[in-house]
Amino acid sequence: MRFIKHTEVGKRFLPRVSMSKDGLISFSDAATKRYSLDKYQFIVLYYDPQARHVGIEPVNDENAEGAIKLRQRDTGAYAAGKSFVGKFDIVLSATNTFDLNKDEETGFLYFDLNRGTPRNTGGSDTAGNDAESAEEE
Repeated sequence: MRFIKHTEVGKRFLPRVSMSKDGLISFSDAATKRYSLDKYQFIVLYYDPQARHVGIEPVNDENAEGAIKLRQRDTGAYAAGKSFVGKFDIVLSATNTFDLNKDEETGFLYFDLNRGTPRNTGGSDTAGNDAESAEEE
């Protein structure tokens, strides 16, 4: 048998995204790797108000309509979506973490605002990133 040793104890491997009440969108390291977000410089955000789903289109064209800078970290990535939450009146009482999925039809990433888990109030962001203030895009 050829066993592979598991050495990444304590790491999470599910693609997750968190959104703060101020609109900071943070992608976990697992999400960044699974969806190759490190290959993109921008994202474009979409909203489905009936389903309360947030759609994310990773792009490299800074001139794409609605493009928001995607900033990379050692573990994950983040983008400022303050104007997005303001425009669509998205209200969160605290930072929430969501499962991040990919829509095979559109190629967009998306998460369901109805299925968030409030962030643990101590320490770091549960999407795997240190919390930072949401700067405006």
